[in-house]
Amino acid sequence: PCSSLTPRRPHLVPGHSCGEAALAFDPAVTTFIVRNILPETTLNDLLNDWPLDGNFDFLYLPMSTGGRYALGYAFINFVSAAR
Repeated sequence: PCSSLTPRRPHLVPGHSCGEAALAFDPAVTTFIVRNILPETTLNDLLNDWPLDGNFDFLYLPMSTGGRYALGYAFINFVSAAR
């Protein structure tokens, strides 16, 4: 059996096998998904919480078709994994 660190879809991770679960997690990954964002949250709200201080270079908050409500998650890409 695979360890608990194995991704749900190991076939989507290049070079991954159950015996090599550590290969599935790249320490240089800098993009994260933030979940459980309230529907009334705006991009300005997120920028108030995460000021533009050079730690990240990309922030995306998907909105509903009408653009009135956040879909509950955001993507953020940090400049470096070291910070």
